[in-house]
Amino acid sequence: MKRKIALMLALVISVCFIFTACDKPEDNAYQNKTNKYVPHEPVNNIEEGIVWPDGQFFPTFAAPEEELDTIGMEHFKPEEQVTVSSLQGLVNKTKPRLYLLDAGSDEGPTTWSKTSTMNFKPKTYKKSQKFELVKKYINEAKGVVLYDIKQSKHYRNLATTIAGIKDLVPMTQAIYNDYVKEGIELEIVEDITSLTYKTPLEIYGYMYDNYWKDCNNRLLISQDPDKYTYHLRDIVTSLDCAMVYLDCVNDEEKALFEKFLADMQPGNGGVMGWFTTERSGITTVTKYGLSTVPANYFMSATVYAGTDHAIQINEIPNKPELENKLYVALYVSDGDNIQYNQRYMRKLWDSSKTSRGKVPINWTMSPALVDVAPAILNYFYTTATEQDCFVVGPSGLGYTMPINTLNEPGAPTGVNFIEDEEKMATFVKFTETYLQRSGLRVVTVWDTLNSKHREIYEANAPYLYGLTVHDWHGSPAVSPSSVENDRLLVQQIFPCYAGNKGEIVSAVEKKMISWRGEKPEFLACQVTVWGDVKPQNIIEIQKEIEKKYPGKVEFVRADHYYALYNEANGLPFDLSMSDKVSVTATSNNDTAAEILDGTPSGENIWVASETGEQTITLDLGGTYNISRYVIRHAGENGLDASLNTKDYLVEVSVDGENWTTVDDYRGNTVNVTDIDIEKTEAAHLRIVIKDAGADGIARIADVEVYGSK
Repeated sequence: MKRKIALMLALVISVCFIFTACDKPEDNAYQNKTNKYVPHEPVNNIEEGIVWPDGQFFPTFAAPEEELDTIGMEHFKPEEQVTVSSLQGLVNKTKPRLYLLDAGSDEGPTTWSKTSTMNFKPKTYKKSQKFELVKKYINEAKGVVLYDIKQSKHYRNLATTIAGIKDLVPMTQAIYNDYVKEGIELEIVEDITSLTYKTPLEIYGYMYDNYWKDCNNRLLISQDPDKYTYHLRDIVTSLDCAMVYLDCVNDEEKALFEKFLADMQPGNGGVMGWFTTERSGITTVTKYGLSTVPANYFMSATVYAGTDHAIQINEIPNKPELENKLYVALYVSDGDNIQYNQRYMRKLWDSSKTSRGKVPINWTMSPALVDVAPAILNYFYTTATEQDCFVVGPSGLGYTMPINTLNEPGAPTGVNFIEDEEKMATFVKFTETYLQRSGLRVVTVWDTLNSKHREIYEANAPYLYGLTVHDWHGSPAVSPSSVENDRLLVQQIFPCYAGNKGEIVSAVEKKMISWRGEKPEFLACQVTVWGDVKPQNIIEIQKEIEKKYPGKVEFVRADHYYALYNEANGLPFDLSMSDKVSVTATSNNDTAAEILDGTPSGENIWVASETGEQTITLDLGGTYNISRYVIRHAGENGLDASLNTKDYLVEVSVDGENWTTVDDYRGNTVNVTDIDIEKTEAAHLRIVIKDAGADGIARIADVEVYGSK
């Protein structure tokens, strides 16, 4: 009987499928256009262990224990710091339980542990309790790798690398003896104290020949063992990385470093830490299609990487109406550096609470934080004002330097360091997934891009509103502005690293002198926080300029800047930023405006109140040539992808009565549909949802419509 019922059900389902399939227009020219969206499937919020899927820069760690054992590193001797920070990685790779603090941190050692986005409580150990804490966890190591730094401090890095591979803790003989006296004794599994190598070339050559093959070569840690005894070592031992420090100004050391890099895969990891000199290191890594996440002072990554990975992307406020004036976008650097995000930026951010919100400021931020420290990124998002806009520090997912324009040792000027177009495209595609995940839509590039690089960014990063290129020389010939494919503005930025107010004021004055006033003009500037310019100084700059040029100069967010530029120059821009655009829905109309707020996160989603066909209609506030639409579905809000809108029509109208179908999209499963359409005149656009997905309830998290006058 059961078999007969099953056969009957199968027949009914088959017939239904046939009728459904026949009902689809086979010759529909609009059906399933090419989607520009780059799918990303990050692993979020696991309970135990580490998950590291392909295409993810840094792995997802388990959610931290509600109460974390916490201690300041100042309580330990220098070589003991190597031991304890390495032990932290062994402990936290199962589940984060050990949180180490840096007494010298700019933001204050306990600031982050008291921050709500961290979602844990610290259990603090005093100096007198340090051995009690070590005893609690030491048996999670399988033994000791014994090392000696008399001949070179680089043995710290070699020992830490070996410790990660073999689940050991590194110790000098003196620390080992101290621990034995305290009743802490492990077997010495590996002893490298008899090695006689003295130079970095010899030590890391030995590492490459004997241990690199056993390392996880997705991530390489470049760290000075002399300055940093405990930063980043938890990453090494939790992920079995190699920790090296080779000087790329030295030809022999650079050649050895390149042997490590050549074994790594672009688009599947990279380098963390820092180098002997900035440009020699960055350009060397760039050549291999890899990027560097500056992080040499970063603390407790193995804890932060387990915090909630759902990024709370901010709403984008409505852009100002385009007027005939000078628009200025002011960027604050150095946010490519996650130690800056963790440390000095937090201090600067909190201390400028009364200043922020009075003038638009574009803060550079690392998209790598979505993996390494989502709690940090979410803190800045949840405490930002409408005037705070986050953009990407150079030059995407991590710091690359396609072309260096400054003359520094080890980094020849004017050289294209990433000639391989496939590697460049891989880096940009890798960046694109992190832009989507982090909600960051403008990238600041150091130093500049050639014409092919620009084409690659435009073709492979549709989420981008715009790019900036550095003009260190004050010469448009070195880093010119351009518009790629009538879509993406690559904006020269100058001054590009101003350290005082006068440089910004002077740049505005110079622009105002040359401006003829015939149409809107645009200027992008950047300041360094390491100089004299802080948020309160930016307010002073704005007031000084307003006094001199009343009503003629306006400081704007970076996302608004690119929309205004495109609007002024007859290029497609995101119409959803305009307050002239309104939306209505056939169901749950009071929340329909959520689809135009620029974010798919949290409660910023429209959900129909009933099943059945639903329609969302946008009044565009004017007539435009529409060329692209983007719909962010339920999965982009963090819901199950089965709830994504499956079948829908996109229709346009000039008069709101007569409608033309510009896309008939069937069988969607991905979180975002980003579709170019044939340029069509329209004053209205509507989305007709035919199949809402698994439960029949329509959900739309965000909509963008691109058009030009």
